Amino acid sequence: MSKPNRNPYNPNQKLHHSSFFNGYEVYTKRGPLIYQYLSGIEVCIDSALQDYSSVFVLRIDLKLPSDISVPQERLIERFIASLRSKVRSASKRSMDQGKRVHPTNIRYVWCKE
Repeated sequence: MSKPNRNPYNPNQKLHHSSFFNGYEVYTKRGPLIYQYLSGIEVCIDSALQDYSSVFVLRIDLKLPSDISVPQERLIERFIASLRSKVRSASKRSMDQGKRVHPTNIRYVWCKE
């Protein structure tokens, strides 16, 4: 039986079954990945690597109580805004102490499982 090429829930999305995507190892043991999402992640990574010689990648899983009814998009926006604010504040503190500070551009991708 052949593997499906399209997402059965959204036929506009192509499925990726291989454990490598354009030279990057990807996790497909739980099922195929969506090609368009992988492409977007690759653009984000490549953009960061063009701007910086070294890049730090962090995965964060936000766990919410089941009784909170905040739209997820707004929650992610607030989280990223808070993270950017904390990085700016830490950079300013370091500059005020006379330390060298490199400009930082936070990029992110997010998904909902």
